[in-house]
This record gives sequence, structure tokens and C-alpha cells, in this order.
Amino acid sequence: MKQLGTVAAAATVVAVAVVNGLPAHQDGVPESAKATTATTAVQAETPVVDRPLARGNGRDRQVERKIDRLIRRMTVEEKLQQVQLLSDGQVTDEDARAGVGGVFSLVDPAKIDHLQHIAVEESRLGIPILFAYDTIHGYRTIFPIPLGTASSFDPSVASDDHRIGALESAAAQYRPSTPDDDLA
Repeated sequence: MKQLGTVAAAATVVAVAVVNGLPAHQDGVPESAKATTATTAVQAETPVVDRPLARGNGRDRQVERKIDRLIRRMTVEEKLQQVQLLSDGQVTDEDARAGVGGVFSLVDPAKIDHLQHIAVEESRLGIPILFAYDTIHGYRTIFPIPLGTASSFDPSVASDDHRIGALESAAAQYRPSTPDDDLA
């Protein structure tokens, strides 16, 4: 049991370092990451990593600055909530208020609307939830997996399958999630 606690603590330190964009140090854990694991309600004190886009011009730069300001306002707990993906059977109203980042496989439009309103109107930062649905086989029309369509050696088969799945997903206001499309 002690080993499990050690693994959980190490995972927390790594997650905190990742969401804060902290550089790794000689022992692999930045001092600021060690300090912030004491409590999740502590404001992140580390600067946001200077990304190339943030140095751009025009609208992109404004958007990046707005994102940087939002990230600086977030607590460690809120950052960890944003990288959390819950399934349709797990998500609650309290998760939406806490700022959960994503919900997977929820298909009830009324529940999606309900949770999204809570996230935007009742959470501290008002960040919308990303709702996703695995469309690897299509959305309502079911197709073979990408490996199967690739083995047809006809690129139009894979293209048509994914185009139809994307159209069906978009009609239902879903963001398709097909992580291995590019492998086919």
C-alpha cells in the first residue's frame, strides 16, 4: 500500500510539472513542482512558458496573451481538472463546476447543454467543457476500423468513411475523436 501512495505522489508531481510547463531539473522534479504539491489550492507561481505563437503579431498574439493570463489565474487543481477526461457515466454537476476539461461519449444533448451551462456560468473561470465522441468506426453509420479501410488499398474508402463520420458528428455537435486516423 505504501508503494501505491508513493506512485500516486510521484504522478501528482509529474502532473503538476506538466500543467505548469516547468523545466525538468537534475533530479527530474523542479523545486517549484515539489512546493506546489503540498496543496492543490495554491495559485501557480511559475511563469507561463513563452511559446513562439505568443510572440507573433495580431489576433494570434492577443489570443495567446489571453490564454496566458487565464493560465496564470488558474490554481493547480483547476489545471489538473482541465486535463481530466471523464466518461458519460462519471461526470456530475460538481465536476462541471470544478472545471473538468472534457467528457467522452455523452450523447444526450439535454445533459450536454446542462453541463455546459454549469461549466460556463457557475465555475470560477467559465471555461467550457470539451465534449468528444470516439468516431473511429463512424458516428451513427458504422465502418471498419482505420486498419481495415487501409487494407482495402483504396484511399477513397478511408476518406469516405471518415468524411461521413465527421459530417454525422458535426450534425450532432460532436468533436470527432479518431486518434489513429493518420496511421491508416
